[in-house]
Amino acid sequence: ARHRCLLELSEPDQLSLARAAVARGDNAEALSRYVRVLTARPRDLDALVGAGNAAVELGDFSAGLAFFGRAEEVDSHNGRVKAGLASALAQTEQPGAALKLFDEAVALGVPEAEIAGDRGLAWDLRGNPRRAQRDYAMALANKPNDHEVTLRLALSQAISGDRDTAMRTLEPWLRKQDQGAWRTRAFILAMTGDTKGASQAASAVLPAAQANAMAPFFARLASLNPAQKAL
Repeated sequence: ARHRCLLELSEPDQLSLARAAVARGDNAEALSRYVRVLTARPRDLDALVGAGNAAVELGDFSAGLAFFGRAEEVDSHNGRVKAGLASALAQTEQPGAALKLFDEAVALGVPEAEIAGDRGLAWDLRGNPRRAQRDYAMALANKPNDHEVTLRLALSQAISGDRDTAMRTLEPWLRKQDQGAWRTRAFILAMTGDTKGASQAASAVLPAAQANAMAPFFARLASLNPAQKAL
């Protein structure tokens, strides 16, 4: 037993390595390391929250919700857990539940700027783009180069009917030839009534079959209500 403890003490700190992976944007490695911690310590709150966040960043929202659900069993009054659950729910199109949890997270001490990017998404999904844009602006003031939040802000501005502002928001990423920004541009044009321009923009960044398949959707997009556009 003593030998085993010494071996465990000599191993690298998996939590520190996981956080380092998150810092450099390698969420797959981070998730793997958090899971290693949880194999040995299934109720480690830091590892559960970290694994939940990493899973959400990787687009595995079911896994993220599962990790945060386990974390809530460990500490049901933890702001980081509430915020993580809220973010996962917002990205699985459950904005009402997400907004409630965001409020609880802030009440428990989580800075609003840290949750504003995902709370903005929840407001967009509720059909309230003006509230969403205030949150996106708050998030970008805290982290100016956040790619995902910038694209969300541009889309939200288009949902509000403000094509010019949406394009200005998107411009820095378009100049970098960012593919996500060019796809977002197609949606902005469609939302604001330029179906032809949207199809041309899609054709520039998508295979022909995919771009053609989008055309009927682009034709309907401008007629949808704000919540439907966000969805």
